[in-house]
Amino acid sequence: VKQWKITDIDLAAMSRYDDYTHAKEEMFRFTSTAAAPWTVILANDQRRARLEAIRLVLSAMDYEGKDADAVGQRDSAIVGTGHTFFCRPR
Repeated sequence: VKQWKITDIDLAAMSRYDDYTHAKEEMFRFTSTAAAPWTVILANDQRRARLEAIRLVLSAMDYEGKDADAVGQRDSAIVGTGHTFFCRPR
């Protein structure tokens, strides 16, 4: 069982949540490019997230004997771009 410790820094950060969220969205907006896009994998279900990470790497690489059907399609419910998941219009 994990024990969670909340520090003064954690308490101060809670009041800055909106600022941190905005900064994260701006980072995705300005640093994700066609040549180097951010890929986000939501990790609420670690097993699914790990499988999707493996699927992403395998689909991006060329290798002998590659079988696209075996690799499968990504799960768009948990895999997308930074813009897809974090850059919402205000």
